[in-house]
Order: sequence, then C-alpha cells, then structure tokens
Amino acid sequence: MSFIKGSGPNGPRQWLSTSRNVMKIRIPARMAAILGKMACLMALFVAVPRSSAAGWVPPVTPRKFSVLELLGVPGTSVTIGVQVPSGGTTLWLKAHGLNYQNKASIRVNGGEWVALNNTNCVFDYPGDRLSGMGGPLDTLSFRVTGVSLVPRRANTISFRFNFTDGVSIGYRILDLNILNSSNRRLLPEAQPVFVRGRTSGISATDIAAGSNLWYNANLRLNWIGDSMNAKCADCHADNGADLKYFSYSDKAISERARFHGLTLTQGRQIAAYIRSLPLNNPGTPWDPPYQPGPGQDAKPVADFAAGAGLQWVLPDDSLSFDYLFPDGTPQVNFTNTVNVRDIPIAMPLPDWNSWLPRVHPKDSYGPDFQPVYDALRFVRDEPDITQQLVRFNEWQVNLWNWSVGPATQLPLELRDGSMTAMTAWWSVGRWRSVKSWDVIKTKGLEDRGQEMFDWPVHPKSWPTHSVFISAPHYTITNPDAHFLRNGSRQVWDILSHQWYWLQMILNDANHRHLEGFPIDWPYLQAFTSSQYAYGLGVEAQATIASIKVGESSTYNPQGRWDGVTAYSGVSMEWLWNTSWGNLAWKDYDPQFRDAVVRAILSEHKRMIQLAGREHFRDTMQEIFEGESDNSNGPPRSLPLIRSFAGNIQFLKDHGAAPDIVEMMKDIGQYLWPAADWSRF
Repeated sequence: MSFIKGSGPNGPRQWLSTSRNVMKIRIPARMAAILGKMACLMALFVAVPRSSAAGWVPPVTPRKFSVLELLGVPGTSVTIGVQVPSGGTTLWLKAHGLNYQNKASIRVNGGEWVALNNTNCVFDYPGDRLSGMGGPLDTLSFRVTGVSLVPRRANTISFRFNFTDGVSIGYRILDLNILNSSNRRLLPEAQPVFVRGRTSGISATDIAAGSNLWYNANLRLNWIGDSMNAKCADCHADNGADLKYFSYSDKAISERARFHGLTLTQGRQIAAYIRSLPLNNPGTPWDPPYQPGPGQDAKPVADFAAGAGLQWVLPDDSLSFDYLFPDGTPQVNFTNTVNVRDIPIAMPLPDWNSWLPRVHPKDSYGPDFQPVYDALRFVRDEPDITQQLVRFNEWQVNLWNWSVGPATQLPLELRDGSMTAMTAWWSVGRWRSVKSWDVIKTKGLEDRGQEMFDWPVHPKSWPTHSVFISAPHYTITNPDAHFLRNGSRQVWDILSHQWYWLQMILNDANHRHLEGFPIDWPYLQAFTSSQYAYGLGVEAQATIASIKVGESSTYNPQGRWDGVTAYSGVSMEWLWNTSWGNLAWKDYDPQFRDAVVRAILSEHKRMIQLAGREHFRDTMQEIFEGESDNSNGPPRSLPLIRSFAGNIQFLKDHGAAPDIVEMMKDIGQYLWPAADWSRF
C-alpha cells in the first residue's frame, strides 16, 4: 500500500489505495510524514505498489440529453426550455466544435445575446490548461459566468452560431447542467443522444440522385467561394462510408453540402444516399476514432474504429496506472505486449472532423497529383485478396515518391512559411489518413496484421504509418505560426502528441524498431512529455511509451536483435522528463516513481545483456557515452542531459534511488566499457 500525494486537476489530493478504488482521503500532516518515512524504508526491501484498484470507470448516466446541432449558415439558432432546480445559479455546458472564440452565443430568458469566449467561460480540466476555445481539444466542458439563471422555474436558453472561420458550419451542445453556488452539478450525469438519420421514407430516386451528386457534383470552397476540382468522394471515404460510420446526421450532411454550394434539396439527397449504405454506424462525430478504453481489443473489428468514446477519457492521467499495473505493482516484461487499445488515457484523440483535409490535392497541386490518385484507384479495384496489400503498399510508395519529387518542390515551398503551402501539405497528410482508413475498412485489412508484416504482430495492425506522418510536427514546419486553431505552439505540440499516440494504438509497437516505422519513438516520447509544459501530468502516458519502446527491441528473427537507442529508451530521458525542468512525478510518492523506473531499467538491462553489445542499435548517431548532440560536428566535451552519461548525473542530482543510479552505471559500463563510470 502506498499513497500518491500532490495537486491534481481538481485541487489538492492525497490518495490512499484501497482494495477496489483509489479514494481521495485526507491524512493529518504528521501522520502523512510518518507514513512517508515508513514507505521509504519499506521500499528498500520490496517494490512499491500504487494500488490494487479495479480501475476508474465512467459515471453512470441515467439522464439523456438530446444533442443540439447548431449547424448551417451563420445566425442559425436553437431555443430550449430548462427547469432550473432550487439553488441553481450557473449554466454548465459540454460542446463539440467550439474551436475558436465567439463562435457561439447564448441568450437566457430573452435577454441579451452573450458571445462565449475564454473570458466568460471557466473550463474543466484539461481544457483549462489547454487554452479553452482555440486550443487543441475538439470537445470542451465549461461553466458560463456571463449569464444568470432563475431558480425554481423554467428558463429558456437559446444558442446561436455566430460566424464561420471559412471551414466550420457550426457546433454541437452535447450536454447541459445546472450548478449551484459551490459549482456542484444539480442534474444527474447525462448521455448524449441524437437522431442518427432517417430510417424510413427514403425514395430510390433521392438515393440515386444523391449518389450521382456525391461523385460528380461541382462544389465551391464555401457558400460563395471559388469552384473546386475535388468532389465529395475525393475528401471522404470513396462511397461516403465515413459519414455513415460516424453517424453524421442528415442535417450535418445536408448543411455541409449547402456550404459547398449545393442546394438544401441536393444536400438532403446526398444524406439519403449516405443513409442507404449497408453499413453499421457505431461511431459519432464527437467520439474520437480509436479512443482507447477497456474492452476495445475484444470488440468486433467492425466497431474498432468507433473507439471507446469520450466517456473513457480519464479525468487524471494517474488513473491509467490502474490499467497498466492492475495489481498495483510496477512489473515490466518487454517480451509481452502492453495492450494500448485497452488502457484509457487522460487525453482525447482527434475526432473525425480533424482527420478530414482542408483542401484536396487536386485543388492545391493539380495534375501533378494524378499518378497518386491513379495508384489509389488500383487498390480499390484489386479483387484478389492476396494482392490488396501489395497494391496498398504500391500506393503508399507512389505517394512518398510524389512528395519528395521535383513536381512538388515541397521543401522549397514550405521554407517561405506560406500558410497556403502549409495548408496544402498538411492536407495531403490528412487525405492520406482518410483514404488509408477507407481502404483498410473497405478491404477488410484492419484485422489482417499477420499478413502485413514478416514478423509476429497483433492482428489489429495498420499496414501504414500514415497517421504518424499526419501529425503537425511532420506536416507543419513552424510550430509557432500556423493555421490550426489559435496558431500556438501549444496546439502544435498537443495535436502532434494525439496523432502519434493514435499511431501506437494502430500498430502497437509490433516488437520491432524500424528506423521510424511505424513509430519514431523519440518523437512519441517527446510530445508525450511536452504536455508537462502546459500543466498536464502525464507520468502514466510517459511510462506506457517507455515500455513500448522497450517492446520494440525484442523481436529476434534468425538470431538478430533490433535493439533500441540509449537516447530513445534506456536513458530514461523522457520518462524522468529532463527536458521540461523536472516537472514529472512531482505529485507522486517518490517510492512509486522509483519502482516504475527500476522495473523498466532492469528489463532494459536484461534485454541488452541478452542481445549483446554488438546488437545495440545506433540509429541516432550516438557518440561517446551515448551523447546525441543532433549535429554533424565533433563530439561535445561535456556530457549532455540528452546522453546516457548526462542522464545518470541528472537522475542522481534529482533524487533517484542509489540502486537506480547503479543500474544505469552497469548498463553504461556494458555498452561503453572504455568510459569511466566510477565518477558517478
């Protein structure tokens, strides 16, 4: 038994493990100090468990809330009635798509319209740490301070869509609650419900007309914008399966069609066509595709992409430890596979809107892109199941060759910092991910991982790293000046983390380290740790990433080991968080932290010695004592933090247990025997 103490997203806490759940409990300071000293003594003899909890579960949602879709032309509004309980003073909302300030307005009881922004809305965690509206989150929950409710009577609440950023057609209200003066919710937790589309009364004529419009209609960039070369099928799944799968409503489909220059009648015909597709629709527009959560791996493959839902986004990163170490004790074995599909995390992944390209390559690169489009058609038209993966890989290679070829001159285009150039290149990545999803779903490739790779992998494995290279880090060169949300470095960092984590879910490390395929581990670790800079604790996510790095070193084809680099794995660079000022683990009992680090390091030591020094991979051009200075110049004379030797000194200076320092020295001695390790 141990406790983890500090401040979480909901204020000061002291956690004590119980047989089933981690409970918040207050302990007198003197007793806490005594228990802390006892825990430190016990840690010298046994590994320190965190808890034996069954794991956090979402709250029960007995109440249903009918989703309000504020979708259409600016000025679209909806009014509802709400019975405000006694003591109710403040309005609380959960909204999907408020990705810029003043996009929405509300009016209570016929009063003045109040535009919602970051000055009159108080956001729940983690939106409060991530810039609220304009930040990286697709869905936000918050209380509104700019309006007053009247208790013990029915109040009318109106919502309005104010203006577009040139891309959006509105937003959704997923839940509404009433708070008292202590900010406690007075209504039960709610589950969003909505009409997914017509189930009857769709004529064959409308379906046929909608199908023709889907593939052939001439579109505009927006209601009054320029004409586009791309058709509906170009940016979505070829037959529109994504709109059906993620349950876009008839209103959402028809209003989007109107946004692109079609009539409302034509939009409804397209919606009729989408509704007629013989596909299941387990997802929603707001639940992130592939969001991890318990039971995801056991789901039928047809439902895998729908994800576990926003309800499985944890309120605190530390709760992931209950699923990573279910018996409460850190234990690591790199020859096993940590199932990241079933471990919930405290970060939502991108919703489907965030997958879709902003501009199609036909409109940004013109005829030069045609060979790539032709290669994609060959994949779709391939009837032989044994050749589908071959065609898929040919398309991916064709796209890569195009991206580095003379026709595009992408590196030169991007150096000028042009927003148009960045939007074009970013959209290519999004287009690739959408079309990969389309082919993988259409051809039934999502559970054929064993056929895709020449080594043992999980059946649910994508045959591409297209999601990884859709991250802003890969597609947008300037992290401080871009077109995504509020254009901040924070948005660039967090979105990169989301896409990299998503790639890990889709490939699960595969027990092999392949020069950045399917995952370039230092980037995943770096962007996971970057969340510390914005006040988010991500120790559990950093631990999962560190373990997955170790797993990627274990495949042994015909006696050959892939190994890992000291930089990305063994050095504990990202797990201990040296790059962000030692912010990691500050809310934890140090004994639990050391138990986690000790478990991972001891497994690295075992694996490295089993493989042998000659198999230790040197992909980062590491120099003496594991230094990686990311330059082509001579070795630096002093050890860097981003080096094995420098990391040992950092751990020693920041309170690591002596045996951890010794373990690091032993690994260093084995890998670089000529160095003087006695100085530490």
